[in-house]
Amino acid sequence: MGRLKQRKQVPEAQRELRIQRAILVFQQGKYPSIRKTAAAFGLPFTTLHRRLNGGESRVKAHIAQ
Repeated sequence: MGRLKQRKQVPEAQRELRIQRAILVFQQGKYPSIRKTAAAFGLPFTTLHRRLNGGESRVKAHIAQ
């Protein structure tokens, strides 16, 4: 088994901005699928898919705590 590739840590504010831009671009129809949009913005598919389906950011989801 090979080594796992480490991901770069991106500040939360920059990550959230990329997610919001990706959502906007996808809704405008510039990419044919969520998967291709996520790849273009360097985001995980599951994150973009969840957010497009009404999921909240981690910060908003844990405000009550």
